[in-house]
Amino acid sequence: MENVCPVCRARFRGTASCSRCGADLTALMTIAASAFRLRQAAREALLEGDFDAALEFATEAQRTQRTAAGSALVSVGRSLTAISP
Repeated sequence: MENVCPVCRARFRGTASCSRCGADLTALMTIAASAFRLRQAAREALLEGDFDAALEFATEAQRTQRTAAGSALVSVGRSLTAISP
């Protein structure tokens, strides 16, 4: 899902205010950063072989902000927890 300004729907450009309407996007940036950190934690847990933690992190990331990368991490986490002892 692409981030857009909640006021005017302009594409999010990673700045604290919307380039089109000037709306404060700090909350949006905070949510996006939090979800990114959770996805990164899921990736690290996968590398460490902790599939349960990876699935938890990925699921929480998707609750925070739905993305294609988060969806893929959830799928991988579910698959690996299903086959791990």
